[in-house]
Amino acid sequence: MLTIEVIIKTITEWPVIIQGALGSALFAFISYIGNKMIKHLYFIWNKYSKENAEILDSHKQGLIEAHLERDFVELNNVMTVMIFCSLHYLMKATLFVSLGYMAESFIPIFGVVGYFIGFTFLFKAMTYSPHLKFLGKSDDELQDIKINLAKKHS
Repeated sequence: MLTIEVIIKTITEWPVIIQGALGSALFAFISYIGNKMIKHLYFIWNKYSKENAEILDSHKQGLIEAHLERDFVELNNVMTVMIFCSLHYLMKATLFVSLGYMAESFIPIFGVVGYFIGFTFLFKAMTYSPHLKFLGKSDDELQDIKINLAKKHS
């Protein structure tokens, strides 16, 4: 049966020059695969970030428009949607922190990973929470913000 110990024993019996060439080839392969993985993950993250920014900006536009038109029902509707979006990530955070807490007793690193992912989701939930400070600006400033948000994603 071929095990890792047998493979290592076989390779250590080879001449040093062949071991060096094999090590270099392995390093080149891992570097190539790592580079492709990083590029792919960056592409996914960039796409996700753009979509997330568009969603957040559309919510902000809805808040500004409802505030400018003094449509408090629509303002409450947009705020409710934003709160539900925030609760979605809050539930994910709670799930990962709970799983991390349970798994920590078996394998400590799983706890750290669960906490890290959970806190990432908590920060994500904070981005969806309605920030109403900008609504205290003048109507002209709010109109400019709304126009700039519309231009940004068109």
